[in-house]
Amino acid sequence: MTQQFKFGDRVRYKSPESKLRGFVASTRNRGQKKIIVAFEGEDWLHHCSSDNLELIPHPDTERLDWLAAQDDIDITLGDVINLKLPELRSAIDVAMQACIAAVAIKFAAHFEEMVARGEAERLPDGRYRIFEKAT
Repeated sequence: MTQQFKFGDRVRYKSPESKLRGFVASTRNRGQKKIIVAFEGEDWLHHCSSDNLELIPHPDTERLDWLAAQDDIDITLGDVINLKLPELRSAIDVAMQACIAAVAIKFAAHFEEMVARGEAERLPDGRYRIFEKAT
């Protein structure tokens, strides 16, 4: 099965002689198995085949996996007790999506206020164009 990468994942080339490490900047070309990676020390983005890359586990993810694997530790997240993998990851994903949605709502409200003041306009595709302030 092909590795599924997400925005922000830390990656490296599978080749042992390659020292390039970077972060996934975009996964929009999933059908073509191409992702865009920003490699450390490089000034440009690279189009890479996902088959040539591997995920670098984040230390926090490794600690979370260890914690969830322990049978004698209860993990409390919200009102749910004793979460274990994969339920723990699902609960964390739900909590993160709720935070992202709250931020998106706040930004939308801010931009709508700018539209009302004549500082921006809402485009037909849902984006906003902010006008440059006259000096």
